[in-house]
Amino acid sequence: MVKTIEDNSQCVGAHADLVYADETKVVRYWKMGPQKSLYLGWMPGHPTLFLKREIYEKYGLYNPEYRIAADYEFMIRFLKDKENRLAYLPRTIIRMYYGGTSTSDTGSYLKSLREGHRALKDNGVNGAFLIDFLRTCRVLLQFIVKPKNS
Repeated sequence: MVKTIEDNSQCVGAHADLVYADETKVVRYWKMGPQKSLYLGWMPGHPTLFLKREIYEKYGLYNPEYRIAADYEFMIRFLKDKENRLAYLPRTIIRMYYGGTSTSDTGSYLKSLREGHRALKDNGVNGAFLIDFLRTCRVLLQFIVKPKNS
């Protein structure tokens, strides 16, 4: 990841792909690809996100008022203005268990979506409902589309 950032000096960080798995199989592939607009529902998988210190110095840390979507709110904060670019390492670097606060069931996902919607509004991002819809579509596709390099 460090080399990816160094090779892309104009970028403030890098991200890669990840998979969610249970004991025996992959449940969800998170292959977001090169950076697109968060206005299209794109967001890197936060467990793969490596950032330069300057981002934290400029934008601060996670906001603890967000119990589920603090990572999403933080990424909105530094990606919303389109000035910060991320490099992409097209490789799965993390395999993690599926479940947890935002993905354990439909109710938890809906709570996460509501908190994510609030994060968009709190950061002055227009079109929050459309972004929510596009983001949900991207998540659903991650369950059914298997990347070629996995």
